[in-house]
Amino acid sequence: MFRENEQARVGAVKAARHDGQIDALIDAAIAFWIHPLEREDVGDAPDREVWSELEAGHAVEAACLRAHELVRNRVLLRPEAYIRIIEASEPTIALGLADAVLAAGWPAQPYLATIFARMIDADLHVALCEWIKTNSGPLTARLDTWVLCGFTLTTSRVGTNSDVAAWFENWEQRERVPMWLIALYLGSIAQQYDRASLVPFERLRPHVDHVRERGVTDSTEGLFILLHWIDLLRKTDFDTFVAEYEQRGVTLPALADAVIEYASSARRARSVTKHDVDYRPPVGREIRLAQRPWQWRLGAVLFEIREITSNISRAVEPFYTLLTLQPGDQRVLAIAKRMRARLPDVPWIQVGWNNAFAARASFGRRILFALGIGG
Repeated sequence: MFRENEQARVGAVKAARHDGQIDALIDAAIAFWIHPLEREDVGDAPDREVWSELEAGHAVEAACLRAHELVRNRVLLRPEAYIRIIEASEPTIALGLADAVLAAGWPAQPYLATIFARMIDADLHVALCEWIKTNSGPLTARLDTWVLCGFTLTTSRVGTNSDVAAWFENWEQRERVPMWLIALYLGSIAQQYDRASLVPFERLRPHVDHVRERGVTDSTEGLFILLHWIDLLRKTDFDTFVAEYEQRGVTLPALADAVIEYASSARRARSVTKHDVDYRPPVGREIRLAQRPWQWRLGAVLFEIREITSNISRAVEPFYTLLTLQPGDQRVLAIAKRMRARLPDVPWIQVGWNNAFAARASFGRRILFALGIGG
Protein backbone atom coordinates (compact mmCIF):
# COMPACT_ATOMS: atom_id res chain seq x y z
CA MET A 1 0.00 0.00 0.00
CA PHE A 2 1.24 3.53 -0.84
CA ARG A 3 1.16 4.81 2.77
CA GLU A 4 2.11 1.55 4.42
CA ASN A 5 5.49 2.79 5.65
CA GLU A 6 4.09 6.05 7.00
CA GLN A 7 1.18 4.32 8.68
CA ALA A 8 3.55 1.81 10.20
CA ARG A 9 5.73 4.57 11.65
CA VAL A 10 2.71 6.35 13.13
CA GLY A 11 1.57 3.01 14.50
CA ALA A 12 4.94 2.50 16.19
CA VAL A 13 4.59 5.87 17.90
CA LYS A 14 1.14 4.99 19.19
CA ALA A 15 2.21 1.56 20.38
CA ALA A 16 5.17 2.94 22.32
CA ARG A 17 3.03 5.54 24.02
CA HIS A 18 0.36 2.94 24.85
CA ASP A 19 3.00 0.72 26.48
CA GLY A 20 4.44 3.66 28.43
CA GLN A 21 7.86 3.26 26.82
CA ILE A 22 9.01 6.88 26.66
CA ASP A 23 12.41 6.22 25.07
CA ALA A 24 10.79 4.02 22.44
CA LEU A 25 8.14 6.68 21.90
CA ILE A 26 10.79 9.31 21.18
CA ASP A 27 12.76 6.94 18.95
CA ALA A 28 9.61 6.21 16.96
CA ALA A 29 8.80 9.91 16.64
CA ILE A 30 12.31 10.63 15.39
CA ALA A 31 12.05 7.80 12.87
CA PHE A 32 8.81 9.36 11.62
CA TRP A 33 10.24 12.90 11.45
CA ILE A 34 13.29 12.05 9.35
CA HIS A 35 11.20 10.47 6.58
CA PRO A 36 9.62 12.78 4.00
CA LEU A 37 5.90 13.15 3.52
CA GLU A 38 4.67 10.32 1.32
CA ARG A 39 1.60 12.08 -0.10
CA GLU A 40 0.96 15.80 -0.34
CA ASP A 41 -2.82 15.36 -0.34
CA VAL A 42 -2.73 13.80 3.12
CA GLY A 43 -1.73 17.10 4.69
CA ASP A 44 -0.35 17.22 8.20
CA ALA A 45 -2.75 14.69 9.79
CA PRO A 46 0.00 12.10 10.49
CA ASP A 47 2.22 14.81 12.01
CA ARG A 48 -0.59 15.89 14.29
CA GLU A 49 -1.14 12.30 15.39
CA VAL A 50 2.51 11.88 16.31
CA TRP A 51 2.61 15.19 18.15
CA SER A 52 -0.52 14.31 20.12
CA GLU A 53 1.07 11.05 21.23
CA LEU A 54 4.17 12.92 22.41
CA GLU A 55 1.99 15.34 24.37
CA ALA A 56 0.03 12.48 25.92
CA GLY A 57 3.28 10.80 26.92
CA HIS A 58 4.76 14.07 28.30
CA ALA A 59 7.68 13.55 25.94
CA VAL A 60 7.58 16.74 23.84
CA GLU A 61 10.54 18.43 25.52
CA ALA A 62 12.78 15.35 25.34
CA ALA A 63 11.82 14.72 21.72
CA CYS A 64 12.58 18.33 20.82
CA LEU A 65 16.04 18.05 22.37
CA ARG A 66 16.74 15.03 20.19
CA ALA A 67 15.40 16.90 17.17
CA HIS A 68 17.70 19.85 17.87
CA GLU A 69 20.70 17.57 17.59
CA LEU A 70 19.45 16.24 14.29
CA VAL A 71 19.11 19.77 12.92
CA ARG A 72 22.60 20.69 14.13
CA ASN A 73 23.86 17.64 12.23
CA ARG A 74 21.89 18.85 9.18
CA VAL A 75 19.40 16.00 9.18
CA LEU A 76 16.31 17.31 7.38
CA LEU A 77 13.02 16.88 9.24
CA ARG A 78 9.51 16.86 7.83
CA PRO A 79 8.28 20.48 7.48
CA GLU A 80 5.18 20.06 9.66
CA ALA A 81 7.13 18.37 12.43
CA TYR A 82 9.92 20.93 12.22
CA ILE A 83 7.49 23.84 12.63
CA ARG A 84 5.98 22.31 15.75
CA ILE A 85 9.42 21.56 17.18
CA ILE A 86 10.63 25.14 16.74
CA GLU A 87 7.40 26.58 18.14
CA ALA A 88 7.85 24.38 21.23
CA SER A 89 11.50 25.39 21.69
CA GLU A 90 13.02 28.27 23.60
CA PRO A 91 13.57 31.12 21.12
CA THR A 92 17.29 31.43 21.83
CA ILE A 93 17.72 27.70 21.22
CA ALA A 94 15.77 28.07 17.98
CA LEU A 95 18.04 30.89 16.83
CA GLY A 96 21.04 28.71 17.67
CA LEU A 97 19.82 26.27 15.02
CA ALA A 98 19.66 28.93 12.31
CA ASP A 99 23.34 28.61 11.38
CA ALA A 100 22.95 24.91 10.66
CA VAL A 101 19.72 25.48 8.71
CA LEU A 102 21.35 28.16 6.57
CA ALA A 103 24.52 26.13 5.98
CA ALA A 104 22.46 23.08 5.00
CA GLY A 105 20.76 25.08 2.27
CA TRP A 106 17.25 24.05 3.31
CA PRO A 107 14.31 26.08 1.95
CA ALA A 108 13.74 29.36 3.75
CA GLN A 109 10.08 28.39 4.15
CA PRO A 110 9.57 26.92 6.66
CA TYR A 111 13.02 26.13 8.01
CA LEU A 112 14.38 29.64 8.60
CA ALA A 113 11.00 31.35 8.58
CA THR A 114 9.76 29.41 11.61
CA ILE A 115 12.86 30.43 13.59
CA PHE A 116 12.30 34.07 12.60
CA ALA A 117 8.64 33.87 13.66
CA ARG A 118 9.63 32.34 17.01
CA MET A 119 12.08 35.18 17.69
CA ILE A 120 9.62 37.88 16.68
CA ASP A 121 6.85 36.44 18.85
CA ALA A 122 9.29 36.46 21.78
CA ASP A 123 10.17 40.15 21.12
CA LEU A 124 13.81 39.24 20.46
CA HIS A 125 14.03 41.62 17.52
CA VAL A 126 17.53 42.90 18.19
CA ALA A 127 19.05 39.41 18.39
CA LEU A 128 17.37 38.37 15.15
CA CYS A 129 18.49 41.55 13.41
CA GLU A 130 22.08 40.93 14.48
CA TRP A 131 21.91 37.38 13.17
CA ILE A 132 20.63 38.62 9.81
CA LYS A 133 23.40 41.20 9.57
CA THR A 134 26.07 38.67 10.56
CA ASN A 135 24.87 36.24 7.90
CA SER A 136 23.94 38.79 5.23
CA GLY A 137 26.33 37.22 2.71
CA PRO A 138 24.71 33.78 2.42
CA LEU A 139 21.25 35.23 3.06
CA THR A 140 21.49 37.58 0.09
CA ALA A 141 23.00 34.89 -2.14
CA ARG A 142 19.68 33.04 -2.42
CA LEU A 143 16.35 34.48 -3.51
CA ASP A 144 14.22 32.63 -0.95
CA THR A 145 16.33 33.73 2.04
CA TRP A 146 16.61 37.27 0.67
CA VAL A 147 12.80 37.42 0.35
CA LEU A 148 12.32 36.09 3.89
CA CYS A 149 14.63 38.72 5.39
CA GLY A 150 13.01 41.46 3.31
CA PHE A 151 9.60 40.37 4.54
CA THR A 152 10.83 40.30 8.14
CA LEU A 153 12.45 43.73 8.00
CA THR A 154 9.43 45.44 6.43
CA THR A 155 6.70 43.86 8.57
CA SER A 156 8.13 43.62 12.08
CA ARG A 157 10.21 45.53 14.62
CA VAL A 158 13.35 43.79 13.40
CA GLY A 159 15.82 46.41 12.13
CA THR A 160 15.54 50.10 11.34
CA ASN A 161 14.60 52.09 8.25
CA SER A 162 18.29 52.12 7.36
CA ASP A 163 18.43 48.33 7.61
CA VAL A 164 15.43 48.05 5.28
CA ALA A 165 16.99 50.42 2.74
CA ALA A 166 20.29 48.54 2.87
CA TRP A 167 18.59 45.18 2.39
CA PHE A 168 16.66 46.31 -0.70
CA GLU A 169 19.57 48.17 -2.26
CA ASN A 170 20.01 47.04 -5.87
CA TRP A 171 17.09 44.64 -5.58
CA GLU A 172 16.26 45.36 -9.22
CA GLN A 173 19.32 43.35 -10.25
CA ARG A 174 17.63 40.19 -9.00
CA GLU A 175 15.46 37.91 -11.09
CA ARG A 176 11.94 36.78 -10.16
CA VAL A 177 11.41 39.09 -7.20
CA PRO A 178 7.76 38.77 -6.09
CA MET A 179 5.68 41.91 -6.57
CA TRP A 180 4.10 41.59 -3.14
CA LEU A 181 7.49 41.98 -1.44
CA ILE A 182 8.27 45.21 -3.29
CA ALA A 183 4.77 46.40 -2.40
CA LEU A 184 5.69 45.88 1.27
CA TYR A 185 8.92 47.79 0.68
CA LEU A 186 6.99 50.72 -0.79
CA GLY A 187 4.66 50.59 2.20
CA SER A 188 7.62 50.77 4.55
CA ILE A 189 8.88 53.82 2.67
CA ALA A 190 5.46 55.46 3.01
CA GLN A 191 5.53 54.88 6.76
CA GLN A 192 8.55 57.16 7.06
CA TYR A 193 6.49 60.22 6.12
CA ASP A 194 3.84 62.07 8.04
CA ARG A 195 0.40 61.40 6.61
CA ALA A 196 -0.12 65.12 6.06
CA SER A 197 2.83 65.27 3.67
CA LEU A 198 2.51 62.52 1.09
CA VAL A 199 5.43 60.32 0.08
CA PRO A 200 7.70 61.98 -2.51
CA PHE A 201 6.80 60.16 -5.70
CA GLU A 202 10.44 60.07 -6.77
CA ARG A 203 11.06 57.59 -3.96
CA LEU A 204 8.49 55.21 -5.43
CA ARG A 205 8.77 55.63 -9.21
CA PRO A 206 12.09 53.77 -9.84
CA HIS A 207 10.78 50.70 -8.00
CA VAL A 208 7.57 50.80 -10.04
CA ASP A 209 9.49 50.77 -13.30
CA HIS A 210 11.73 47.88 -12.30
CA VAL A 211 9.09 45.64 -10.76
CA ARG A 212 6.88 45.92 -13.83
CA GLU A 213 9.83 44.90 -15.99
CA ARG A 214 11.44 42.17 -13.88
CA GLY A 215 9.12 41.22 -11.02
CA VAL A 216 6.95 38.11 -10.82
CA THR A 217 3.37 39.21 -11.45
CA ASP A 218 0.90 38.39 -8.68
CA SER A 219 -2.29 39.72 -7.09
CA THR A 220 -0.57 42.98 -6.12
CA GLU A 221 -0.01 44.06 -9.73
CA GLY A 222 -2.84 46.59 -9.47
CA LEU A 223 -0.79 48.75 -7.11
CA PHE A 224 2.04 49.10 -9.60
CA ILE A 225 -0.32 49.81 -12.48
CA LEU A 226 -1.90 52.63 -10.47
CA LEU A 227 1.51 54.09 -9.62
CA HIS A 228 2.52 53.77 -13.27
CA TRP A 229 -0.59 55.71 -14.27
CA ILE A 230 0.28 58.43 -11.76
CA ASP A 231 3.65 58.74 -13.46
CA LEU A 232 1.98 59.07 -16.87
CA LEU A 233 -0.32 61.79 -15.55
CA ARG A 234 2.60 63.61 -13.95
CA LYS A 235 4.33 63.63 -17.32
CA THR A 236 1.06 64.67 -19.05
CA ASP A 237 1.27 61.56 -21.23
CA PHE A 238 -2.51 61.55 -21.41
CA ASP A 239 -2.90 59.47 -24.57
CA THR A 240 -1.01 56.52 -23.10
CA PHE A 241 -2.93 56.77 -19.84
CA VAL A 242 -6.31 56.81 -21.57
CA ALA A 243 -5.40 53.84 -23.77
CA GLU A 244 -4.17 51.76 -20.81
CA TYR A 245 -7.09 52.77 -18.59
CA GLU A 246 -9.61 51.74 -21.22
CA GLN A 247 -7.82 48.45 -21.75
CA ARG A 248 -7.47 47.46 -18.08
CA GLY A 249 -9.64 49.57 -15.82
CA VAL A 250 -8.83 49.81 -12.11
CA THR A 251 -7.96 46.55 -10.33
CA LEU A 252 -7.27 46.96 -6.64
CA PRO A 253 -4.36 44.84 -5.36
CA ALA A 254 -5.05 41.88 -3.07
CA LEU A 255 -1.84 42.33 -1.11
CA ALA A 256 -3.16 41.11 2.22
CA ASP A 257 -3.99 37.65 0.84
CA ALA A 258 -0.49 37.09 -0.57
CA VAL A 259 1.23 38.36 2.57
CA ILE A 260 -0.96 36.44 5.01
CA GLU A 261 -0.36 33.23 3.08
CA TYR A 262 3.41 33.77 3.24
CA ALA A 263 3.36 34.69 6.94
CA SER A 264 1.20 31.70 7.90
CA SER A 265 3.22 29.11 6.02
CA ALA A 266 5.78 29.00 8.85
CA ARG A 267 3.26 28.86 11.70
CA ARG A 268 1.00 26.18 13.14
CA ALA A 269 0.29 27.13 16.75
CA ARG A 270 -1.22 30.40 15.55
CA SER A 271 -1.73 31.28 11.92
CA VAL A 272 -1.99 34.87 10.73
CA THR A 273 -5.51 35.94 9.76
CA LYS A 274 -7.01 39.08 8.25
CA HIS A 275 -8.27 40.01 11.71
CA ASP A 276 -4.68 39.95 13.02
CA VAL A 277 -3.59 42.58 10.50
CA ASP A 278 -6.71 44.76 10.72
CA TYR A 279 -4.76 47.80 11.86
CA ARG A 280 -5.97 51.39 11.97
CA PRO A 281 -3.78 54.26 13.21
CA PRO A 282 -4.80 55.52 16.67
CA VAL A 283 -6.79 58.74 16.85
CA GLY A 284 -4.33 60.23 19.30
CA ARG A 285 -0.67 59.53 19.89
CA GLU A 286 -1.35 57.32 22.90
CA ILE A 287 -2.44 53.72 22.48
CA ARG A 288 -1.91 50.76 24.73
CA LEU A 289 -0.07 47.82 23.23
CA ALA A 290 -2.91 45.56 24.37
CA GLN A 291 -5.25 47.41 22.03
CA ARG A 292 -3.19 46.60 18.97
CA PRO A 293 -3.88 43.48 16.92
CA TRP A 294 -1.34 40.70 17.18
CA GLN A 295 0.34 41.45 13.84
CA TRP A 296 -0.07 45.22 14.00
CA ARG A 297 3.31 45.98 12.42
CA LEU A 298 2.36 43.98 9.36
CA GLY A 299 -1.09 45.56 9.47
CA ALA A 300 0.42 49.06 9.56
CA VAL A 301 2.35 48.46 6.33
CA LEU A 302 -0.74 47.03 4.65
CA PHE A 303 -2.73 50.05 5.83
CA GLU A 304 -0.27 52.43 4.20
CA ILE A 305 -0.55 50.58 0.91
CA ARG A 306 -4.34 50.52 1.10
CA GLU A 307 -4.37 54.27 1.65
CA ILE A 308 -2.11 54.95 -1.34
CA THR A 309 -4.13 52.59 -3.52
CA SER A 310 -7.48 54.03 -2.45
CA ASN A 311 -6.39 57.62 -2.97
CA ILE A 312 -5.01 56.93 -6.44
CA SER A 313 -7.99 54.88 -7.59
CA ARG A 314 -10.38 57.66 -6.46
CA ALA A 315 -8.37 60.20 -8.47
CA VAL A 316 -7.71 58.42 -11.76
CA GLU A 317 -11.38 57.77 -12.54
CA PRO A 318 -12.45 61.44 -12.74
CA PHE A 319 -9.13 62.30 -14.41
CA TYR A 320 -9.88 59.76 -17.12
CA THR A 321 -13.42 61.08 -17.53
CA LEU A 322 -12.12 64.63 -17.93
CA LEU A 323 -9.68 63.54 -20.63
CA THR A 324 -12.53 62.02 -22.67
CA LEU A 325 -14.47 65.32 -22.77
CA GLN A 326 -14.21 68.03 -25.39
CA PRO A 327 -13.36 71.65 -24.50
CA GLY A 328 -16.41 73.53 -23.30
CA ASP A 329 -18.33 70.42 -22.27
CA GLN A 330 -20.78 71.29 -19.49
CA ARG A 331 -19.62 68.33 -17.41
CA VAL A 332 -16.06 69.64 -17.00
CA LEU A 333 -16.79 71.80 -13.95
CA ALA A 334 -18.78 69.04 -12.25
CA ILE A 335 -15.83 66.69 -12.62
CA ALA A 336 -13.46 69.38 -11.36
CA LYS A 337 -15.65 69.81 -8.31
CA ARG A 338 -15.36 66.08 -7.56
CA MET A 339 -11.63 66.21 -8.08
CA ARG A 340 -11.12 69.19 -5.80
CA ALA A 341 -11.50 67.04 -2.67
CA ARG A 342 -9.30 64.26 -4.04
CA LEU A 343 -6.25 66.11 -5.31
CA PRO A 344 -4.79 66.81 -1.83
CA ASP A 345 -4.37 63.05 -1.40
CA VAL A 346 -2.49 62.71 -4.72
CA PRO A 347 -0.65 66.02 -5.19
CA TRP A 348 1.75 64.29 -7.58
CA ILE A 349 -0.74 64.85 -10.43
CA GLN A 350 -1.64 68.45 -9.65
CA VAL A 351 0.31 69.92 -12.59
CA GLY A 352 -1.07 67.36 -15.02
CA TRP A 353 -4.59 68.01 -13.77
CA ASN A 354 -4.18 71.77 -14.16
CA ASN A 355 -3.08 71.31 -17.76
CA ALA A 356 -5.95 68.97 -18.62
CA PHE A 357 -8.52 71.21 -16.89
CA ALA A 358 -7.20 74.35 -18.59
CA ALA A 359 -7.50 72.69 -22.00
CA ARG A 360 -11.21 71.99 -21.42
CA ALA A 361 -12.47 75.04 -19.52
CA SER A 362 -12.20 78.66 -20.57
CA PHE A 363 -10.18 81.10 -18.53
CA GLY A 364 -13.31 82.80 -17.29
CA ARG A 365 -14.91 79.56 -16.16
CA ARG A 366 -11.73 78.53 -14.39
CA ILE A 367 -11.70 81.83 -12.49
CA LEU A 368 -15.31 81.35 -11.45
CA PHE A 369 -14.55 77.79 -10.37
CA ALA A 370 -11.54 78.94 -8.33
CA LEU A 371 -13.80 81.46 -6.59
CA GLY A 372 -16.33 78.76 -5.83
CA ILE A 373 -18.88 80.12 -8.27
CA GLY A 374 -20.46 77.57 -10.60
CA GLY A 375 -19.71 73.86 -10.88
